[in-house]
Amino acid sequence: MTRLAALGSMVASLAFAVAPAAAALIDITATDNGVALVVNASSPSPGNVVATITDPFFSDIAIDVTGTPAVASPNLGTVTLQVSGANAAGHTLDVTATQSGLAEPAGEDGTLTQTWNNLIGAPGPGTENFFINGGLAAAHTFDAQPPRTDEATFTLAGLPAITSNAQEFIATFTAPQQDLEMTQEFLATPAAVPEPTSLALLSAALLAGLAMLWGLAMLGAPGGAPRPGRG
Repeated sequence: MTRLAALGSMVASLAFAVAPAAAALIDITATDNGVALVVNASSPSPGNVVATITDPFFSDIAIDVTGTPAVASPNLGTVTLQVSGANAAGHTLDVTATQSGLAEPAGEDGTLTQTWNNLIGAPGPGTENFFINGGLAAAHTFDAQPPRTDEATFTLAGLPAITSNAQEFIATFTAPQQDLEMTQEFLATPAAVPEPTSLALLSAALLAGLAMLWGLAMLGAPGGAPRPGRG
C-alpha cells in the first residue's frame, strides 16, 4: 500500500470510527434480616440475568434483571422481584441488582419508575432505592396496604458520567402467606450533540485529511517541491 493510500485510510478511520460498547456485568445480592442468602443465577442471554434466592422462610423468591447489552447502556430495565412468604412474619428481605462496567458520558437525563404490588395480604412497608456510581439517586417507601398496586416516577436530569447503577428492594413481611411483586425500570436519554457542531467537527477532520493528501500528492508530482537529497 502506498503512503498516499495508507494516509487516506487513516483519515477515514479517524472520521468514522466508533468505539465499541462497554461490556456490563450484572450482580445480585440478597439478605434476610441481615443474613446473606444464596443467589442461584443464570444468564439466558447477554445482559439478562434471572435468579432464584434460597431462604427457608420464603416459598419463592425470584428476580429478573435486564441490562446492557440486552437494552441500551446504561438502562437497567424491568428489574422484577417476586416473593412468596411461607413463614416470613417478622422478616425483612433486601435484594440488590448491580450493573457495573458502564462507560456513559455525563449530561444524560433519565426516568426511573418504581412499582409495588401486594398480591396477597398486606406486606410492608417496602422501600425501593436507585443508585448511580454507588450514590443514592432516588428512593421511595411504599406503605403496607391491602392488595393494590402503587407507582413512583422520578425524572433525573443532568446525570454524571455513569460507571455503575443499582436497584435495591427492601420489603418487610408481617404475616405468613404474603405475596409481593416489586419492579424498577431506569431509562436514560443520551446527551444530544447539536447537529451543526457535529457536522462542523466532521468537516474539519475531513478538510485536514484532504490537505495532508494534497501536500503528499504535490511532493510526488512532476514539478512539485524537490525531495531532500541524501547528501
